[in-house]
Amino acid sequence: MKIIGLIGNIHSDSTITYYNYINEITHAKTACSAKLIVHNLDFQELTELLQQQEYDSVSQFLTDAAQSVEAAGAECLLLCSDILHPFANQLQTSISIPILHIEDAVIKEIQAADIHKVGLLGSQHITEQQLYIDILTQAKIECLLSDIKDERSLNQSLTDQDNRSLHQKLRNVTHTFAEKGTEGILLADHNLSSLSSLEDFPIPIFDTAYLHAKTAVEFAFRETVLK
Repeated sequence: MKIIGLIGNIHSDSTITYYNYINEITHAKTACSAKLIVHNLDFQELTELLQQQEYDSVSQFLTDAAQSVEAAGAECLLLCSDILHPFANQLQTSISIPILHIEDAVIKEIQAADIHKVGLLGSQHITEQQLYIDILTQAKIECLLSDIKDERSLNQSLTDQDNRSLHQKLRNVTHTFAEKGTEGILLADHNLSSLSSLEDFPIPIFDTAYLHAKTAVEFAFRETVLK
């Protein structure tokens, strides 16, 4: 099994989410645990740089982390966040190991399910910056954004740590999307990942973190092709 590199702590629980998903998927394939190298970022510093739109500094911040992970022996790299995928292509030029893109994993899964219209449910940054919109459009997948009132309501339940209320609100949001003709929900918020496995939603839930982790495990078990 190849060694998977993670740049984590991009959100408060992102490292834990990815660690659990990768090992869960690995355990389904083998009795062993995944081989991981984790570099946790300074969450506060990264957040401030993003809020101040200091994107050159963010890029350097990520480059230092990526080179550290590669030097430690990782054979691929994941950015444990949806919000940082716009930096991935530039970051790739600074390292020799492949960056596994979260959007590629998402597109692959949605197309495999033969779905052509999805609803996007993510953090405020993701919806404001319309992340995923362009890549979904290029893949000929229509994307609808959630209502700002629904987002605020979900965020309030997250803040209050009211999982029962959060589950019900998420069900209501998926029903609203379904009424608009969407065939699936793109769940691009690690704080909601724990609810993605529940089975009482009217349309399929695509958890971006889980799909990203799945792609990493598939890569790790892939045989090396000699040229």
